[in-house]
Amino acid sequence: MKKNKITIAILIVLTVISIFLICNNSSSTMKKENIDFAVEDTSNITRIFLADKNGNKVVLKRLSQSDWIVNDKYNVSKDMIQIILRTISDLEIQMTIPKTARKNVLKSIASTGVKVEIYQMKHKINLFNKIKLFLTEQKVKTYYVGGPNQNHLGTRMLLEGSTEPYSIVIAGFQGFLTPRYSTKENEWRDRRIFYTNNLSTIKSIKIEFPNEPEKSFIFENDPKGAYIKNIKGEKINQDIDSSRFNRYLLSFYSVSFERFLDELSPNTRDSIIHLKPENIVSITTKDTTIVVKTIKKTSASGEIDPITGMEIDMDRDRLYGLINNDKELTICQYNEFDRILRPINYFILNKSQSSKK
Repeated sequence: MKKNKITIAILIVLTVISIFLICNNSSSTMKKENIDFAVEDTSNITRIFLADKNGNKVVLKRLSQSDWIVNDKYNVSKDMIQIILRTISDLEIQMTIPKTARKNVLKSIASTGVKVEIYQMKHKINLFNKIKLFLTEQKVKTYYVGGPNQNHLGTRMLLEGSTEPYSIVIAGFQGFLTPRYSTKENEWRDRRIFYTNNLSTIKSIKIEFPNEPEKSFIFENDPKGAYIKNIKGEKINQDIDSSRFNRYLLSFYSVSFERFLDELSPNTRDSIIHLKPENIVSITTKDTTIVVKTIKKTSASGEIDPITGMEIDMDRDRLYGLINNDKELTICQYNEFDRILRPINYFILNKSQSSKK
């Protein structure tokens, strides 16, 4: 009984001290928090919420130290998450908004600004950094991101609960930060169509040229060995340049597209996806099969070949890519896909090379 009373007394004392410290800390740091936009410790951020006035919402959720998902559906681009985390930690006040412009700036942020909420795992009770109790996810920062200032070298922002907007910058960065707080789901998604850390997980690769089927081939990798077959499934009898083919396989560590094509009208999109594909790439692993269909892209109107002086019909740098069971249309780059779109004769040794083996 005596021990219980002592325990209860200790808990009461700790609670009183905690309340005092929390209140004292809130009072002493309130002034700082009213102008502090940055969250320095991004390693402890668990969630980032972004929302605009058009009803678009994005929730970036951390799964591990380096892996995030967007809206509980898609992997997040590692480049994009690194950029937003650096942005969150490096925000600095450039200047207060002049009083003459404050009303208009507040009105603009209220009508077009992006709401940002940042969450971290924190202890509700932290006594002198020694006694830490009740670890929970807590919202640690909320602010609104507006547009650029007049010279486009600062971004207008407002902390929740404040009426004082500021021009915010990142040291060494020339530009404004609004695009980094995108509320478009697809802009956060991982651009990698296929990636692996171990090429042995690939069971087969099929490269098809629908307009020239004789160029198509199938690579199969099974416990009995690796084979190259023509599109009919017949093993190639000619000698294969194994070193060239091994270098070719290295291209499949990562295959990416440039961006999603979200801005197209439904009619334009349908007209593109119903075109005959130039190539079909099928990659089968132990777990799944990924199919990409490439379609030639017309060049911008009036683009001229600098050598011939003739107007260019087809885009020489980019092509369309259909992914995810033809549901999503993307822009791909030839310098990424040329590495994997090789015809079968690229790997076959000619007679003189074969005789030297």
